[in-house]
Amino acid sequence: MHHGTPLTGQRRRARRATLAAFMAAAVGLTSACTPDGEKASPAPLTPKAGGTLNLILRGQLDHLDPTEVYLTSAMNVSRLINRTLVTFKDAPGTEGSEIAPDLATDLGRTPDGGKTWEFTLKKGVAWEDGTPVTCAHVKYGIERRFAAEYKNGPSYPKDYLADTAGYKGPYVGKNNNGKGLTSIECPGGELVRFKLKFPIGDFPYTLTMPVWAPIPPEKDINRKDMDIRPFANGPYKVAQSFDGKGGPLILDRNPHWNPSTDSVRKAYPDKIQLIIRENQDEEVTDELIKDQGEAKNSIALQLDATPNFVQQIVNDPELSKRAVTGAVPGTSYMAINMSKVPDIRCRQALVMAFNKRRFRATIGGSIFGEYATTMIPPDLKAHKKFDVHGVNAYEEGNPEKARALMEQAAKDGKPCAKTLTVNFQDTKKWQRAMATVVESFALIDITLELKPLAARTYYVEAGVQQKQGDLTFASWLPDWSNGSSVIQPNFDGRLIPKDKTQTGNLNFAQLNDPEINKRIDAAMAEPNLDKQYVMWGELDEEIQKRAPIIPVYHPKILRLHGSKVHNAFLHPAWGEADISAMWIG
Repeated sequence: MHHGTPLTGQRRRARRATLAAFMAAAVGLTSACTPDGEKASPAPLTPKAGGTLNLILRGQLDHLDPTEVYLTSAMNVSRLINRTLVTFKDAPGTEGSEIAPDLATDLGRTPDGGKTWEFTLKKGVAWEDGTPVTCAHVKYGIERRFAAEYKNGPSYPKDYLADTAGYKGPYVGKNNNGKGLTSIECPGGELVRFKLKFPIGDFPYTLTMPVWAPIPPEKDINRKDMDIRPFANGPYKVAQSFDGKGGPLILDRNPHWNPSTDSVRKAYPDKIQLIIRENQDEEVTDELIKDQGEAKNSIALQLDATPNFVQQIVNDPELSKRAVTGAVPGTSYMAINMSKVPDIRCRQALVMAFNKRRFRATIGGSIFGEYATTMIPPDLKAHKKFDVHGVNAYEEGNPEKARALMEQAAKDGKPCAKTLTVNFQDTKKWQRAMATVVESFALIDITLELKPLAARTYYVEAGVQQKQGDLTFASWLPDWSNGSSVIQPNFDGRLIPKDKTQTGNLNFAQLNDPEINKRIDAAMAEPNLDKQYVMWGELDEEIQKRAPIIPVYHPKILRLHGSKVHNAFLHPAWGEADISAMWIG
């Protein structure tokens, strides 16, 4: 989930204090008997350190360099290696949506209503070589995002920080003649000060993202090295990198991590292995059900149980205990490229023709998602309930109305294209789902050409405008629980790169509407969060009236783990199990 998850194991936003509680996987329990033979209440197992935790991935993580990390699994893993000023609490549901101090002593202070933010670094936080983390490291790490070399990370530093015009990052012009980015100040001691373009009431929430992580300049000699083996200040460091041939990424302990400075990460396992099992969802599900050998220490971090095993898992109490389940606060949707499908009636026809029931059935039915009509998911306070196109009454689509819209466009001399292309992740799951879209659109005489892209690099490739097809299937997990982390990255036309050969575009609909852009600015600047929530919900509705996307469903997950994996729960920030909380026993 792409973060604010784009969603996918590959997306992006105060932070999830507003989310509804999630179903969490049960912690392993032991039973005891009373003297008379009756069963007593089960006692929870005590977490313990040690062992190896195996995380099963569908593909290699695209980035480890914190400046470019943006997909959910990579963010989850990055939190083990690189700390940020603030981070999410290690808890399921609503509590996991809240932020806690990490490198900073508190959640920040603003003397001027959100335009300036100050943080104080904790003492005793060290890098993996024992040297202390400093304000200069925080400043330099953020400055890297302005370099031309970095195209894939979130753009929040560029969007939010003041006085960035003309700044090209630390690699040119002696880093602004030694001054660096002037909107990040290190006035002395442990103080870090940010100056923003405009007031941002939920600014501390964006600082949970790896793009704001510190990096020492002296360790940034070869940029590519940071993507292979990032320099660590978290509880783990990279012992073995992905080899590009399917070999695992292995993390082991950072001896200079001081748990007394870290209230969030538990760091129980001695070793964590990230194992790639591309297009092996069914085999992985079967192995975890059987629970033999290494499977006992493993969890399907990115892989949902395949539909043929769902009923077995749901109806077996023992298997259900070993499942991470619940609603993910995100949205899976089909973006309609407005530059290629310019007439609104043609886009509305696609919305009306889409068969959501058949699409969802291929991925396992309602256990994996609820139908969507909005981009902002229901778990966010900014969510507004609406159904602009009246599609809730037609879960199998309404081809008759779709054809009527297309005929209307044709009468006005703006016929809808009879052939469309669609980009999606090249996996068995999405191949099956896209086959239903082909059939849906065939009912309105539109031929859909499938253009799958490699799952591992999907959002990088799909983010190149020049390569983008007529339709793009994507999933989005907000970076924090506000509409700001949904609407702006997906629909602010000013964020679309001017260079069409450059990656990094997440506005797959290529919506660039001056009215929408203006309303985004107004919502961002609103200091009252309750008012801001309402503004985002209304903006979502206004955007959907333009039919730039087909909201398909708000996802749920069902992912198994072995019997020796404990405290595996769905974390709302990642839409998958929180790695930092699990233990082996």
